[in-house]
Amino acid sequence: MKKSHIIVFALCVMFLTGCDDFDLSQASPEDQSTYDEAIESQSTEKCKDIGEPSVRNKCLNKIAIYQRDVSICEMIKNREDKEYCIKDIAMQSGDSSLCGGIKDDIISGNCLSRIAEDKEDSELCEKIDDLFLRDNCYQTIGENGSDIEVCNKIKEDADGKDSCTLNVATTMRDSKLCGDIKEESSKGYCYQSIAKSLEDPSLCVKIVNSIIQKDCLMDLARETETDKACGYFTDVLANETCLYEVAQKTHDLDICEKIKTENYRDECVDKVYESCESQRIISPKKLSYYCQEGVTPPSAK
Repeated sequence: MKKSHIIVFALCVMFLTGCDDFDLSQASPEDQSTYDEAIESQSTEKCKDIGEPSVRNKCLNKIAIYQRDVSICEMIKNREDKEYCIKDIAMQSGDSSLCGGIKDDIISGNCLSRIAEDKEDSELCEKIDDLFLRDNCYQTIGENGSDIEVCNKIKEDADGKDSCTLNVATTMRDSKLCGDIKEESSKGYCYQSIAKSLEDPSLCVKIVNSIIQKDCLMDLARETETDKACGYFTDVLANETCLYEVAQKTHDLDICEKIKTENYRDECVDKVYESCESQRIISPKKLSYYCQEGVTPPSAK
């Protein structure tokens, strides 16, 4: 994320949380008392009797929100506080037209963005002037709704678009979307995640990074407890290591027999027999198929 975007994002967080440092405990006893009376009676005239501007503005803001009355926001002299007030009412009421009365692009953008997200209405995102906020709006709605068309509306934030596409692809288990991701590690994770969901090792092969590709195939072999994924290794050592590990986990001598390196194959068979002996001692009632009495191992046929 660019430095300017980080700064904008920080401002967005502040605006979304009210962006004021109001602390009534720091007000004078007189202002505190007047504030409490004003809020209890919902009297804007009482608010005007408060001496400290920040406390007075907070008083008017609170009543305006409670009554959902923008005209009370207009009583606030500080422009920024006034626009926060309008934003709060707009978000509370879900009335996006109120956001249009806010001049500050960041406050206005956050106003529209929050309402758009709540309503899952990407058309409201289009009204946001700040490009970063607009893209962030599309990203949130695209991810929440698993809507790739909304993700594709993201123009400036490449990382955000990749994140949105990744989220939709993995949620929908649509591996075709992984190809649209620009950043290679995210693209690899996309294929890896869907490969596990669908138990499809062919998707692991689409991963460019050889280490991630190997991890994808090995993880799939372990989780499915079959040697199907092992067959996708082009490297002989990796293939036989995969077969060896699955054979030990499943106690399946047939898989050992697929190992072409004689010494490694014999070791695989020996280890399976050793594991069977351990099973007979530890879990005699849960013996794997080839560990059961009367079953002839493939190598002995």
